[in-house]
Amino acid sequence: MQQAKKSHFQYISTIAHSGFITDVKICLKHNLLLLVNYSSGTVMVHNLTTREKMFDVNVGGYCYYVALDYTDPDCTLPCIISTSDSYGDCGLRKHSLDTKQLIWKGPCTLSSARGLYVDQEKKQVYVTERDSGLLRVFSCVDGSLVTQFKVGAVTDVTMSLGTLVVCDKDAGCIKFLSPTDGSLIRKIGENGESIGKLNYPRGVIVDPITRNLIVSDSDNHRIQIFTWNGEYLESVGKKGSGEAELNTPFGIVLNSITGELFVSDCYNYRVIVFKYDSLISGKSEVRFKNMLSKSLHESLLSDIEFSL
Repeated sequence: MQQAKKSHFQYISTIAHSGFITDVKICLKHNLLLLVNYSSGTVMVHNLTTREKMFDVNVGGYCYYVALDYTDPDCTLPCIISTSDSYGDCGLRKHSLDTKQLIWKGPCTLSSARGLYVDQEKKQVYVTERDSGLLRVFSCVDGSLVTQFKVGAVTDVTMSLGTLVVCDKDAGCIKFLSPTDGSLIRKIGENGESIGKLNYPRGVIVDPITRNLIVSDSDNHRIQIFTWNGEYLESVGKKGSGEAELNTPFGIVLNSITGELFVSDCYNYRVIVFKYDSLISGKSEVRFKNMLSKSLHESLLSDIEFSL
């Protein structure tokens, strides 16, 4: 009898809330867990360990995604840059977690602003615009527009080792782009419902240990894992409201120390937490918690981007 394939996902817990939860981020340095409540336009800040709520930041509009900005030397806690879908408004704002106050508002109206990624070194934030097909780059200092590229109906963006990685909802794929001009390097995936295909992907991150892609395959109600080269590895989730079931997942984030994968289970009004064992060519790998030096541990950002 053939042995069943071992899953590298294990359901841990549920963080329930009222309203649509569209994004989730973590700050390891300050032990923070941030949940985005689209319905109320707030970012809810929790203790990452205990999950206890600490405070809210009202960012306005119908907030979709948020990114942590560590570039402001006057702030103790990181700042947050958020996108919203409030029509007739800018759609991009930066707030202080220290004061809970607005620092700046973007200078232009965005067309369905969605996912964003902060380049901490360049002090710039990449912002996806789903309806216009633009990927815009703004200054983290004052929100001014730096440049923009036409890249397709993109819904989320991250970066790994100098390459932009974006979700394209219309093409049902993950694109790899040049951060200089937005030119296409390559793409993986295609529209569909079967394993390895994507249906309106709304979130993408890169596991820094393996460089595997973790994709929120929203309209297929699952999370899928691919190698950096595009080989399908595994998926978790199906449509439902039970344990390990999902209903239109949005933003995702990985605690690269503990292996906890946080998934914004939007239409179930909650966040699902899985234990995720990283994969290399389909084989289990023990996470390298004990290999991390203290200085590297403290420098980890919510976008889990770092080099070894």
